[in-house]
Amino acid sequence: KESKSPRDFRRKHVTPLENIDNNQCNSEMQNKGIALTQHGCKPINTFIHAPESQVDQACVAGKPIAIDNLEYKRSSQKFRITNCRLSQSHTEDCKYVAENSDWRYIVVSCDQNNRPVHLAKTLRNEFIGKQGDISPSGDTDQDTHNAASALNARWFLRKGAFCVPCFAAAVLLFSAVFSWWL
Repeated sequence: KESKSPRDFRRKHVTPLENIDNNQCNSEMQNKGIALTQHGCKPINTFIHAPESQVDQACVAGKPIAIDNLEYKRSSQKFRITNCRLSQSHTEDCKYVAENSDWRYIVVSCDQNNRPVHLAKTLRNEFIGKQGDISPSGDTDQDTHNAASALNARWFLRKGAFCVPCFAAAVLLFSAVFSWWL
């Protein structure tokens, strides 16, 4: 569910805590009123370990990025994040397990004052669609990548124009790999 305001976003996703263990996951989820939704226990919640002012910079200095024709901003820096995931053995009483913290870029939608209002996903790498990307719904992007698909189409396009040096570099790389294989 999308946060309605920067205040809701901060309550749900920003924490001053340096670490979150299982007990802290449960207390943060309960004390902040995040655990119980209209549809039962929330399956997962992502906490960003950073001051609010640093998280706000994702909207101010972040890179514009489109997901399903909606505009978001990808933070220019990685943040340490922790996911609190609903325990399989405690789905009725909303008990959570802390996953290992990880450094990730955050992808957010912003209000007119350049403050985050919705956490769309977290990215291990700068580009969307890499294995290990996580959306707050808990879905992981399991796209498989082979050598041909590893060349990102964004390398060939710059602001809608064909990038000749990028294409040349890709051709050289492909021919080097192909000649080595033969």
